[in-house]
Amino acid sequence: MRSEVGRDLLEHARKLAKVDPNRPRQVHLRRALSAAYYAVFHFLIEEATGLVSGRGYRRRQLRYQLARSFEHRRMRIAAQEVGRFTVPPGGAGPVPATLVECSLSFVRLQLDRHLADYDQSRTFGREEVLTKLEAAEQILERWPSIRRHPATEAFLLALLVKPRA
Repeated sequence: MRSEVGRDLLEHARKLAKVDPNRPRQVHLRRALSAAYYAVFHFLIEEATGLVSGRGYRRRQLRYQLARSFEHRRMRIAAQEVGRFTVPPGGAGPVPATLVECSLSFVRLQLDRHLADYDQSRTFGREEVLTKLEAAEQILERWPSIRRHPATEAFLLALLVKPRA
């Protein structure tokens, strides 16, 4: 896992989920879900901006500016559509299953974050939240195996701009 922000947010989420060992409070579980989503959200933005502008220290200001252009809705749509991507010419075969799985996990995390932040009628259990945190961790852990695949690079670009048909 490369992302400092992603790592920190997931660590924070895990701590929140384990507060109140006997009877977890909804506020902690909700914030844990939100932090888990934002860990992946920022990780994907870091990956995309690194692809577009380079990962070097000299380009960090450009990456920070570009990062402000990402929108939750656009990212969700790209993640939902990743299985239908056409791998660019010269690409390495079909879209990797790991990319599809990571993308769909991101969509579910976004939905969970939305429920946690806005639907007070929904309650969460600690085990449910810990399972969702594991899904976020899996995205960051599995990412290096697909990072350089052409479909992954197309996905990262699609998080920011709609691909042409």
